Amino acid sequence: MHEPVFISAWNAESERTAVVAEEQDSVWLYLTEPDGEQPTHDCWILNTPAAPDEPDLQRYEEARSPPPAPRRLIEAEGKRAVPESSSWEFLWSDDGETVAVSLDGELLGLISSEIERGFSRHLREDSAWGNAWDDELLGELL
Repeated sequence: MHEPVFISAWNAESERTAVVAEEQDSVWLYLTEPDGEQPTHDCWILNTPAAPDEPDLQRYEEARSPPPAPRRLIEAEGKRAVPESSSWEFLWSDDGETVAVSLDGELLGLISSEIERGFSRHLREDSAWGNAWDDELLGELL
C-alpha cells in the first residue's frame, strides 16, 4: 500500500515550517506561521494519477481536502505518480520567508510569505491553485 508523502523542514531564521503533503488526489506545498503549525500560504504541486480531470469541489470540501487542479489548468507533467519522501528537497531564502521545493532536482513549487499565492511549475496560468511559474521572480526571491 502506498504511504502518502508528508515531509517537513523548519527554518531557524523565520521559525516557519515548510511541508510537502500528499492530500486526497494532489500534492501541496505549505508554509506555516512563524513558530506555529498553521499554514498561512499554500501551493499546488501536482495531481496524482487518481485525480479527476474536473474535480467536484464540494466533494473535496466535505472531505476537508484541497481539490486537485483541473486538467485544463495544468501541464502534462503535472499529473503523475507521487515519488517517495526521499526524492523531495527544500530550498530556503536567507531570511526563511521564501521556500521552494524540488523533486529529483527540478524545482516544482515556491512560496513567499510576502505573496498571497505560491508558484507552481506545472500550472499553465494563475488560478485559485496558485500562480504560473516565474523564473525571474524565483531568482529575486531565493
